Order: sequence, then C-alpha cells, then structure tokens
Amino acid sequence: MRRSFVKDELLRLFGSYTGEELKTRKIVNKVRNSLKRKNIEVADSIRPPDWCYNKVNAGIKYKKNRQLFECIDDGLYLVLGINYDYTKELYWEPKKATDRILVGEWKKGKLYVNKAIAIKMNRASKQGLIVFDLENPWFKVIEDTK
Repeated sequence: MRRSFVKDELLRLFGSYTGEELKTRKIVNKVRNSLKRKNIEVADSIRPPDWCYNKVNAGIKYKKNRQLFECIDDGLYLVLGINYDYTKELYWEPKKATDRILVGEWKKGKLYVNKAIAIKMNRASKQGLIVFDLENPWFKVIEDTK
C-alpha cells in the first residue's frame, strides 16, 4: 500500500516537470515531505534509479510510464517527466560487474530492447521477477545483431 503512495507522489511531483538537475537526496526529500504533509509516513526506500530512462536493474520490472529521470552522474538526475521524447541508450549495471551492459535504446520516446539481454536480465532477477515482459511487450524487441 505504501509503495503506491510513493509511486503516485513521484508521478505527481515529477510527471510533468522537466529540466532541473536534482541529487538523490533532494528527490527523496521532496517525496517524503510531500507525503508527510498528507500525514503519510513512508519507510520504503525511494530509489530514483528505478525511475530512469537510461538505467534499469534486475530487481524491478521495467514498466511503461514509469520513467521520470535521466541519470547523468552517480546520484545526480535530470528530471524529464513522463512520456518524454527520449533518445539515448538504456543500460544495466549488474551487481559485482565492472562494466555496464547495453540493454536497448530509446528513439524519440520509443524503447527498443535487445531480446538476448532482456532474457539474461529476467534470469538474473530476484525471485523470478520478469524485468522485461517479452510475452506482452510495450517496447519493440530487437534480435541480437552479433
């Protein structure tokens, strides 16, 4: 239940908001303070990387209309808002890995995901979580060209 409060507040605060660079702490404080004013205490973690156009992890399902930020440096995000006409690459940084892995690419707001990498991410996810739903994709699935 509390997670939906966080999700709703992130979308309300940053969904149509663009252009500002914010550090993780600033994003988290904005959400917590806004919820506190509504008498909602949130202990859940608020993780901006889970809401990025250019970053994905194997611990959360990458959903349509969940992208709000571009990670521009460690702990620093550019607020782009929902349904942004984003055109850049999407990366996965597996735990204990030294390099990030190219998962796909956004082109004018449409996402193209490498099928082989999506399958690898789904296998690496915790408790069988499907990070990229290849049966019902909201994104374009591309075959590995290598």
